[in-house]
Parts: sequence; C-alpha cells; structure tokens
Amino acid sequence: MTLARQISRVLLALGILCLAVGCDEEKKKTTDACDGVNCGDHGTCVSTTGAAVCDCDPGYHPEGLTCAVNTENTPAAFDSTPSADATEMDEYAYDIVCTDIDGDNLVLTVDGADTCGGTLTDDGDGTGIYVFTPQVGVSLTGCVLSIGCDDGSGPTLQTTNITVHELHLRECLDDGQWLGQLNGTTDASSINGGTIAEVPWDASYDSGMAELLALVPVDPGQSATVNVTLTGVTVVATYYAFPDLVRMYLADGNGTIKVYLPQDPAQLAPWLPRTGQRITVTVTQVSNWNGTPQIQLVDGESWVVDSTGNEVEVAERNAGAPITAADVNVLIRVTGTLISDGVGCGGDLFCYQLDYGADQPVTFRTATSMLQPNLCLTFMGPVTLFNGEPQLTTYGTDWSVWF
Repeated sequence: MTLARQISRVLLALGILCLAVGCDEEKKKTTDACDGVNCGDHGTCVSTTGAAVCDCDPGYHPEGLTCAVNTENTPAAFDSTPSADATEMDEYAYDIVCTDIDGDNLVLTVDGADTCGGTLTDDGDGTGIYVFTPQVGVSLTGCVLSIGCDDGSGPTLQTTNITVHELHLRECLDDGQWLGQLNGTTDASSINGGTIAEVPWDASYDSGMAELLALVPVDPGQSATVNVTLTGVTVVATYYAFPDLVRMYLADGNGTIKVYLPQDPAQLAPWLPRTGQRITVTVTQVSNWNGTPQIQLVDGESWVVDSTGNEVEVAERNAGAPITAADVNVLIRVTGTLISDGVGCGGDLFCYQLDYGADQPVTFRTATSMLQPNLCLTFMGPVTLFNGEPQLTTYGTDWSVWF
C-alpha cells in the first residue's frame, strides 16, 4: 500500500471519529474563571492563575467569592519617604502620601519628636507637604523630621533623621573702593561730604564730647538738663528723617553721640547738616534712649559751621575686632555675607543676619525685603542698639552696598 493511501485512511478514520463523538470548536475554547462569579457591590472578580478571586474596595476583604466588610482596623501607612539631606538656608520640602486600606479619613500632624520646626499643610486626603528652611548652624546637629498620619485610631509615625549640610558662603572681600557718605562731594545740596581720616583720632581731639557724655543718664529712658558747648565737633553721619529734617551723629576723639532733635524750626540748624562739617552748638538736654546716648535739645541760636570737607574717622570691624554694644553711635565699616532671609522687625524694615567672620553674626536692618542669603554686603554707618545688642540699621540710603 502506498504512503499516500495510508495517510488518506488515517484522515478518513479521524473524520468518522469526529462524527461519532463530536468535534465542537466552541468546546475547545478555555472557559473564563470569573464567568458567573459576582463579588457583590464592593468588589470585582479577577482571574489569577486560572482561579477566580475577588478584588475588594477599601474597607472590605475577600471571603470566598464575595467581599465582606472589615471588622478590624488596619493602621494607616506612608507611601512616601522623605529625603534625609537638607542644606542651610535652602528650602526643604517633603511631599507626603499616606493611605489607609480601610478607607478611613486621614489627618496629618507634626509629631512632638520633630525638631526641624517646619510647617505642615494637610490636603485632607492623606497627602500634604512639610516645609522648613534650616538656619545657619543647624548643620552641627541636623534635625529630626517626625510626621503622624492618623486614621482615627491613633497616628502612624514616620521619623527621619535629617542631615543638614553647611551653607558654602561666598568669600566677601572689602576692596576699599566704596566710601559711603564720605565721598568728598562738593555738591552743596547733598548731605554727604568729607573724607575718611588717614590717621585715627585720639583723646587730644576734644570738642567737649567727654564732658557731655559724662552727663548722659545711666538708666535707659531718663533725660538730663545740661549746658555744654561742643566746639569744633565733627558731623560723622547724616540722614533724612523728614523732608525738611536732617538728623546727624557728632564725634571727636573722645566719643560719639546721636542728635535727635524735635521737628521744631527753633531747634534745627539754619543750614543743611553735612558729613565732614565741623560745627559748634550748645546742648541743653541729653537722654539715654535704650542704651543710646542722644542730644534731645539745643540752644537753637548757637549753631555755627566752623569748616567743611573735613576728615571723618571710621572704625574697621572684622573677625579680629568684633562689633559690640560699646560701638553704639560709632561710625564703622564692615563687610560680610548674609546668612538668613529677611524677617520683619519693626515698621517697614527687615532684619537679616550678617556673617563677617566673628564668633557671632550681627543683625543688618534695612527697608529692602528681597535680599538673598550668600549676598556680599559692606556697611558703613553708625552702630545702633536693640535690646542691648548691636545692629546695623540703614537709616541713611548711602550706608550700605551689596555685591
């Protein structure tokens, strides 16, 4: 028998077999395991490795091929992880994601163990954001970020030790080019003038300042009536308090005092006060204003300009010669780096911290709110006091420059 005839007989036999038992193509198809399975209103049947399983909604769990309500609470869980690294003066933001398998309402909280001091915004759905800006010095210890996520049965805590990296400060070098008010101007309409003294003053330059300062009350808030004439005292700084009122600082080799007269034409100088002037005036009242010696009243008929364009002594302050409360009213020059954002500190002014290389930074107070950390700044003006601590307040528009 030929091979072809043998194959034909086999195919014929198979055909007869299909007629006998039925070779239905539909019966060859695989049946879906979820056919006819109803998990109820709180779940959907899914086929897993050929077997039917109920995928249940939050708050429900599979029991056989139906979804039953949870009777035991499952704690909330964090699906997000905070970064463990931050940098001084750089904003750190942690986007929080917390979920609860039971579908409970979630409330985010800052735990008592938190030492980063951040602000938490809770979106009300288990998500939120925690933000803080490490200040200079935090790099020595870092901080602890601790957040709670509460499903109503008690918070789940997430605690992370944050390493705070040191802010890399710019090296700010004073090139000595900027002269502030002491720019030698000959403009008679300007309150600036004079030049920087090449030789420091000593006690031999005495206009009567030592006698006057000895009469200033020791207790803050007190005033005293005096009668002291300052002869040839130097105007070391000036600034506009009102459009028609220029306030000034006076100094000789024995000290410095601030002139803070009332807006009274009978008191004010009949000419424009300018830095670099040497003047004569009789003082009739002095005060201690929170640790700052001030002239409050003068004999308005005694004002005299002795000379103009004189040298003014400027004290250099740096890491080797720190600024102290003893520098109140003293005209200084200092260069440093801002190491903080501005914080409102009275009126329309903002306070920053200036690192000039000393053990402690000094407060820099200005009307400018947009200065940024790492900015180099030079200040040349009188030192002021706040709560007994020295600070640099830019009452004069030419008292500071940044670069």
